[in-house]
Amino acid sequence: MHKVLVCITLLAGVIACGHALAQNSQFAYVTTDTNLLGFKIDAVTGDLTPVPGSPFATGQVGNNQVVIDQVGGFVYVVGFGGHVAGFKIEPFTGRLTPIPGGPLTSGTVESLAIDPLGRYAYAVQAQENVFLASVFAYRIDQATGRLSLIPGTPLPAGSDTASIAVDPLGRFVYTPNQNSDTVSGFSINQGNGTLTVIPGSPFTVATGPQTIAIDSLDRFAYVTQAGAGDTWGFTINSTTGALMPLFYSPSTNTGGIGAQAVDPRGTSLYSATLQGVSAFSIAQSTFSPEMVAGDLTAVPGSPFGPAGGPGVYPVSIAVDYTGTFVYAAYYLGDIVGFKINPGSGPLLTELPGSPLATADVNSAIAIARPRANPMFTAALVPEGAFGPYKSFTASAINNLGEVTGTAAYEGTEPLTAAFLYNGTTTSTVSFPGGNASIGNALNDKGEVVGNYTGVIVGLQPILTKSYLYVSPGVAFSLDTRAGGESTATGINDAQHITGSISTGTCTPFATDQCQSLTGLGDTHAFIDVGLGPNDIGTLGGDFSTGAGINQHDEVVGSSNVTTGGPNHVFVYSHGSFHDVGMFQGYPSSGTAISDSGDIIGVASPPSGSAIGFVYSNGGFTRLRGLEGGTSSLPNGINLGGDVVGMSSVGSGGSNHAFVYHHGKVMDLNGLVSPALPLLTTAAGINDKGQIVASGLNGTLYVVTPIGDFPF
Repeated sequence: MHKVLVCITLLAGVIACGHALAQNSQFAYVTTDTNLLGFKIDAVTGDLTPVPGSPFATGQVGNNQVVIDQVGGFVYVVGFGGHVAGFKIEPFTGRLTPIPGGPLTSGTVESLAIDPLGRYAYAVQAQENVFLASVFAYRIDQATGRLSLIPGTPLPAGSDTASIAVDPLGRFVYTPNQNSDTVSGFSINQGNGTLTVIPGSPFTVATGPQTIAIDSLDRFAYVTQAGAGDTWGFTINSTTGALMPLFYSPSTNTGGIGAQAVDPRGTSLYSATLQGVSAFSIAQSTFSPEMVAGDLTAVPGSPFGPAGGPGVYPVSIAVDYTGTFVYAAYYLGDIVGFKINPGSGPLLTELPGSPLATADVNSAIAIARPRANPMFTAALVPEGAFGPYKSFTASAINNLGEVTGTAAYEGTEPLTAAFLYNGTTTSTVSFPGGNASIGNALNDKGEVVGNYTGVIVGLQPILTKSYLYVSPGVAFSLDTRAGGESTATGINDAQHITGSISTGTCTPFATDQCQSLTGLGDTHAFIDVGLGPNDIGTLGGDFSTGAGINQHDEVVGSSNVTTGGPNHVFVYSHGSFHDVGMFQGYPSSGTAISDSGDIIGVASPPSGSAIGFVYSNGGFTRLRGLEGGTSSLPNGINLGGDVVGMSSVGSGGSNHAFVYHHGKVMDLNGLVSPALPLLTTAAGINDKGQIVASGLNGTLYVVTPIGDFPF
């Protein structure tokens, strides 16, 4: 394993360089009484392999907590008597180097939590009376990892406070106070790390709050109750950080002993219980008075893993940042791994060979994600006026950094709405008569095209219609045929549009519905130069579709050559088709074309794994998957030939966003701050090198190259 210096020269003349990971490795660290064990996590199988130099002596006894600064690459271990040891992670091997200089904290630390941006650490420390605790704030030296006390602390917490948590956005700190039956809340000053008590704090909880976990979208907090094992749920006020109990809290009895973790998607909660690893789904929206957003429901088959014998129960849980694996440290020292199956079947499947390792009695576990020197900064695309939403999916980014795509949100029923992010705010792309809509493309004027469905009347088939959005209040349907169906997928600055259109029409039932789908005919690509969609035909078969259009009115798409035959990539320019062909003889589709005429697309072999390619200067180049990944899906290309998209990692691994530059495919996650969630796909890249990418938790980010060199 080694590091690779990567430099990207962008069209704007900006040079961005940094050390990218040659291998996307995560490391698990597990406490023993006097040591810290380090393991490399196999990205495909989840197996644990000891890192060089493991075990690492902590210089203290009774190690009971391990926490990680993902940004700085430091590991901190809390031991008996409140001592804290620290280590620097070597990012390419996982080897640990002790942080020099003696004790990192003063006083008796009960629990430690790290700001996700790697700036501050917060500790619960016992004071004069062992049952009374205060919260201390420390600044993390990002070069050495040493901790320095921030003036203005400590602040009082409560009685018998043994745990602490920082929210995923680094705005709030919470401490469950077991003997006070409360949770204390503090807001973080973003400039200096000082704490201020949240209005209304402390917040009342039933008897014995023990630990707290916060979901990855900063919406809900879950507090375990000592003894009874109930889990109490709260909504988090996004402005103040105040906690409001969920109406049906406690949602469930976990039989828990305290440790819990929320998966990075924000959809599941895992609890360490006497019966094993219990798993609960988190309601994403309020579907009915009986099921409100944040409620917990035990998943089928829960609890998972071994349980039942003396000491055979988990005491610590960690979820990897890709949302692929869960690891549980059991009381007697076994480390058991699980594969997360978010689709059908059991949610957790015990990994073959478990237990994967053996540590010590009452061990704790934490996972360090891959690190790199960031080459891009990131800006979160705000949810705007959509309110509770399920996810944002981006489709494109223009040269102004504006983004379009689709928001999936749920009210009384699931709906989708096209959106436009203008670099500051996110707004709905709306037009008269539209119901559900999808945003597919935009130009440098901020004009959006896509498709929509109208108001539904009865149960008759619904038609999809193409639209053009020009500005707020100025939008219209492109396909005015009664009973016709179409979708728009590309637009250039001349407002010339491509997409697909039905060759026939059905007998209308309502404005956007058919009595039946009979009569719609075939699907053909179209180009609209201001006179309405014009059917451009096919390469000779019965199917074609337009996917993208550049500033020279060159349309790329796919079409079959014979009726029912495999698709070929085509370019249509000024009235003429050019058959680009098939990549490696597999059915192929062109998905985008740059202003320099370079094409990206996807081939579909019998194996079912998508193969991405670039077509340039008369030849195909395969876009290989990350670390031997079996599939790649390119989504966007800029004038310089840089490509972004999605790739699997290894054979059967998780999906990661990638950047292709000068013949090299790179994991975008290795080029951004580790404070971000896993970026699973990149939807587009503009000529300035800005990329819009999707986080595993349903959020969107615009990442912008860092211009200063060297880092």
